[in-house]
Amino acid sequence: MPVIDYKKKLEEQVRGIESKELHFPRFIMRGVAGDYATAYSDITEAPKHFYYMAYLTCLGSILADNVRLKTLLNVQPRLYTIFLGQTGRGRKSTPIAITIDFFKQAFDDFNLMHHANSGEGLGVFLEKSPRTLLVYDEFMGFVSKAIQKGNTLLGTVTTLFEKNQYQTATKEKQLLIENAYLSILAACTTDTWERCWHPDFTAIGLVNRLFLVCGGMEKLVPIPPVLEIGRWKNLLQNTRAVVKLAQKIHKYELTPESVRLYDQWYRNTLDHKSVHSVRLDAYALRLMLLLAIVDERYQIDTDIVQDVIQLVTWEHAVRQQLDPIDADNEQAKIELRIRRNLLLGPLTKRALQQKTGAHRSGTWLWHNALSGLLAHNEIAYNNKTKEYYILSNTEELR
Repeated sequence: MPVIDYKKKLEEQVRGIESKELHFPRFIMRGVAGDYATAYSDITEAPKHFYYMAYLTCLGSILADNVRLKTLLNVQPRLYTIFLGQTGRGRKSTPIAITIDFFKQAFDDFNLMHHANSGEGLGVFLEKSPRTLLVYDEFMGFVSKAIQKGNTLLGTVTTLFEKNQYQTATKEKQLLIENAYLSILAACTTDTWERCWHPDFTAIGLVNRLFLVCGGMEKLVPIPPVLEIGRWKNLLQNTRAVVKLAQKIHKYELTPESVRLYDQWYRNTLDHKSVHSVRLDAYALRLMLLLAIVDERYQIDTDIVQDVIQLVTWEHAVRQQLDPIDADNEQAKIELRIRRNLLLGPLTKRALQQKTGAHRSGTWLWHNALSGLLAHNEIAYNNKTKEYYILSNTEELR
């Protein structure tokens, strides 16, 4: 069996995106975030959408504790954004550095943490600064710490994507984080992204909590000029204005038409069986807030929802193209093995894992496959016997 060079494969995939095979939906870059992205992309080599997504991530962090979507769900405008590109050519770090510096000058309470070595260290920082943007100039700094045995960083960051609390305890130590609002902005190389598919990462579900943004150098600018002071002050003033307005509105509501549009996409278009779609709906709701804020909307209308659908559709395509293990195809193989074994009779979860080789494919993919079969009524679970059984005896599975 030939050995696959995953690093080379990923670099080819990124080059495909950079060569415009996969376009970022540029028409969505409106409002103050679009103005900011245009201003800085005009004078630097980094792509415009890097500045746009860096701005949204910083904005989401500053508003994380006081802006919500009017829904039963606790939707906060927090993002875990990762810029991915080739080493030296991706121009990933420049938009991050420029944008966090811009927000530091705009807001005195804009809290930054550069690198976290452990969950405990992150917890201590969040205790003092509950609303924090965790920044990595190179995501390898996170990956190398997160895969260390006994390090709580991976579990902490993963849990804080959905929640504002995290607690874990061992014989040696106890970690309790409350009222924390974590966002992430990081640069990542193709080599590091391959390592993000480590079994520890996929089992806990970190990969699908990351919003991956690909791109690279679009033009040559040997000596980038300083942004004209009048333009910079205008961007600063407008940024403060949209934050003030968002805090005043506090809860954003979808119009009836936008609810119907999102409902149609969620039910009929979003591929719920694809592992690359996991948490795209969560990102869609968060991005609705952010796009409404930067465009100074008082509610979320169909224009905002359409833009968000375009953005998460692009993200789904990026995830597919940069998947080093072709997860959808691997999940399909696991589903087939599960169905074939259940055709022979009901099995407990442990027995099913043993017969289908769950340890070889990874527990995250295996559980995704099992959940997909349950969700689509292809298999069922008997609570009395604690066994799974098949619902459709399809001959082609034999």
